[in-house]
Amino acid sequence: MAHAYSKLYNNPSTGLRFFTVYGPAGCPDIAYFGFTNKLRAGDTIQIFNYGNCKRDFTYVDDIVEGVKRIMQAAPEKKNGEEGLPIPPYAVYNIGNNQLENLLDFMDILQQELIRAEVLPVDYDFEAHKKLVPMQPGYVGLSIETLLSQHYEVMAVDIIPEKVEKINKRISLIQDEYIEKYLAEKELNLTATLDAKAAYRDADLVVIAALTNYDSKKNFFGTSAVEAVIQLVIKYNPDAVMVIKSTTPVGFTASVREKYH
Repeated sequence: MAHAYSKLYNNPSTGLRFFTVYGPAGCPDIAYFGFTNKLRAGDTIQIFNYGNCKRDFTYVDDIVEGVKRIMQAAPEKKNGEEGLPIPPYAVYNIGNNQLENLLDFMDILQQELIRAEVLPVDYDFEAHKKLVPMQPGYVGLSIETLLSQHYEVMAVDIIPEKVEKINKRISLIQDEYIEKYLAEKELNLTATLDAKAAYRDADLVVIAALTNYDSKKNFFGTSAVEAVIQLVIKYNPDAVMVIKSTTPVGFTASVREKYH
């Protein structure tokens, strides 16, 4: 988006992506609030991928400092070899640059909840913790739910059980707002296994395929994203594609060059 805006209007534009921001007055749907509320209510917490997940937690003060520094260095307007303006844009990830294991995070959370007397000392955390396989991402489902309130949306998946659940308005993840919207809102949302039927008449395709991050190799596996791009080009080359999957910096520019 930063690139498109800058190219259209030749105005300096910077896009920022924050990694799991935490701190005072934090977002109420962030993990530690959600986990705490469930533990206080005696509910079970599902931990995806059997706990083999890592997140980059970033304190809010560090985010503010990063934003302040970026504001002082807007992208410069330049012309290319043919005298045409080069879009003055930049995209930055702001994070802690240190991945934390989800199970370690849970252990610290339970210690702090006991220390703060939010939960009793003898609280049985193991009884309220369930390790489950990796589930579909929050991003795709949330976008489908929001957009389908005003537009016709077709959600594509390769697993029949997921398609069936969406069409029955059953959330694929534990999320209070998504569950509420699916149950109560009038949504123009249809899930399908048929990629051709979904893509061929689409004006916009939002790609939210899962990408796996290997912390040892510092590498994102983006094959699933590229597979979707190839299908969209095959069935509807004029469709606008927006990549919402977590990808490395420069990925969008590289696939734009590769497929155009």
